[in-house]
Amino acid sequence: MTGAAQAATTDPGLGQLLARWRASSATGEPSGSTTVHADRRWLEQAQTSSATRAAAALTARPAPGAHVVLQGTVVPAVLLTEINSDLPGPLTAQVTQDVWDSIDSRYLLIPRGARLIGEYNADVRPGQERVLAAFSRLILPGGASVDLLGMQAADAQGRSGLNDRVDRHFWQMFGSSFMIAGLASLLQRNETPGTVVVVPGAGAGTGAGLSSAAGTVLVETARSVLGRTRNLPPTLIIRQGHRFVLTVQRDFLVIPSDAGRMREESR
Repeated sequence: MTGAAQAATTDPGLGQLLARWRASSATGEPSGSTTVHADRRWLEQAQTSSATRAAAALTARPAPGAHVVLQGTVVPAVLLTEINSDLPGPLTAQVTQDVWDSIDSRYLLIPRGARLIGEYNADVRPGQERVLAAFSRLILPGGASVDLLGMQAADAQGRSGLNDRVDRHFWQMFGSSFMIAGLASLLQRNETPGTVVVVPGAGAGTGAGLSSAAGTVLVETARSVLGRTRNLPPTLIIRQGHRFVLTVQRDFLVIPSDAGRMREESR
């Protein structure tokens, strides 16, 4: 038996590493290609989802009408309600600029002052700084409405989500640790020389200074507190009046009303 085979037999971990190395050598792929595989799966899913529309997408289609807002149109808006990620809730915004039709910009289809109704995602992870918001309804000044089917909010640069204030709960997470450290230092300075106490868990008859005993208790307390707060997610706050854009993600028609005037009439 060779040395490598003997080592693989006596060390299961080494044997597994050798097996992985042989498998990666045979396939020509490195063992750390998880990210590449994830990107490849994402591309395959994107291609599969668009496969049913491939024939139509490669063929130019006539516009559905003059009163259409096409995919990719940007609708500037401002928040009317504040977002606080501690709890989920509804969301209301208002369009701040007139949006004309996407064909020749003759018809005013989404006038300034139209309302956007939606909601935001309060499921925030540690380290997250942006709130995901989606809108389900557009209410025009004349009372007509359009179902938006969850179109997402973005910032002026087109990045998904909204970002304003982030409360990382620093003092809630670490304030108790600072307090415990201060108490430990105070006990150490005020310790009477020669004072001996028994530290639980240190073994029968084992003596330690008062500061050492207090330090042991304080360390365990700090560990317990930090264990409860280390995964505390931040609170994301988007203030009322925050400006953002709504990017249209699918074409929709707007039948002009009195507000849907032609551009020449607005001059």
